Amino acid sequence: MPFEILEHPADVGLRASGSSLEEALAAAVEALSSILVGDIEPSESELRRANFAGDDLAHAVVMLLEECLFLLDAEGMVVMGASIRQLPSLPVS
Repeated sequence: MPFEILEHPADVGLRASGSSLEEALAAAVEALSSILVGDIEPSESELRRANFAGDDLAHAVVMLLEECLFLLDAEGMVVMGASIRQLPSLPVS
């Protein structure tokens, strides 16, 4: 499994990994969906294109996960996976 759920008394966290940054970001999206809905299988699928950016890599990760949360809140859509196509070079904080 490319991710780990980190339990905390007041919150929950995740640790994602991959052989590339793109794979690690996709694993972070999978971890978030696991936290939100567990292991349920999607009843239907839809491809979406999303743009996200940040001042640095950590901010870009937060923006990606916030986009997933926005889709859940606004449209009831759970993002079950991601394919990261292009990443600009961002500073690591």
